[in-house]
Amino acid sequence: MTRSDGFSLTEVLVAFAIIAVLSSVGGFIYISYLEAAKHTSLVKTISNVEAEVQIEVDHILRGGTSATPSADDGEAITGEATCDEYVRSLAKKYSHLRNPYDGSPLITLWDGWRTFQKRGKVRISCYKVHQGTTVSGSHCPLSKSGIRVDTYYADCGGACETSHCTIRNKDCSSINKNAKTEFEKYETNELYGAVLPALGPNLLDWQGMQRDCGVSVNWQTTHPKESNY
Repeated sequence: MTRSDGFSLTEVLVAFAIIAVLSSVGGFIYISYLEAAKHTSLVKTISNVEAEVQIEVDHILRGGTSATPSADDGEAITGEATCDEYVRSLAKKYSHLRNPYDGSPLITLWDGWRTFQKRGKVRISCYKVHQGTTVSGSHCPLSKSGIRVDTYYADCGGACETSHCTIRNKDCSSINKNAKTEFEKYETNELYGAVLPALGPNLLDWQGMQRDCGVSVNWQTTHPKESNY
C-alpha cells in the first residue's frame, strides 16, 4: 500500500475554485448588506427631518415661531420671513447630516431638477401656484408658500432614460400614488406649508389652488450647484 505525501494538482485546483466561489458569493452578500444599510440610514434620517419640518411649519402657520434659527440673523423665523430664508436656515441646521452613499452633505438647495440629482441627496425647495401651475416660491412669505422635500434614491432621481442615469425603461417622474411602492425606489416627494394640493384618484390635483404671492424683483432665488456634484 502506497502512502500519499500531499495533494494532487487536481485537488489543489478544486480547492482554489471552491474558495474563489465562496469569496465571490461572500463579497456579493457583503456589498448587498452595505447597500441595504445605506438605504436604511437614508430613510431613517430623512424621516426624522421630514417630521421635524412638518411640525415646525405647522406651528409657524398657526402664528408661532420656528425652533430653527434664521441663517441670516439667528432669530426665530415667523410666517413673514421668506420661504428662501427658511430653507437656507434648514440647510444650515442640518449641515452635519451626510449622504450615506458618498459622505457629502445630505441637504441640497440646488435648483437643478430631477435629471441631475445624486443618489442620497435631499433637496428642499419653495414653490407657489401661479396661473394654474407651480413655480418657484422662494420670494414668498412662508405663510403663503409651499415647501417641497425631495429624496433621491438613485442618481438622477426620477428622470429616466438619459445617458447618465442609473434607471432604465421607466417613467419615474410621475407622482402616481397607486404605484407608490415602485416610485419610492427612486424618489419621494413630501409637501408642506400653506400651498398643498388636493389628492386626486391617481395623482396630486392642483386645480383650484389660489396661493399666489405675486411677482417680485427676486422672483426666483437660485442656489448654485455644490462642488460635491
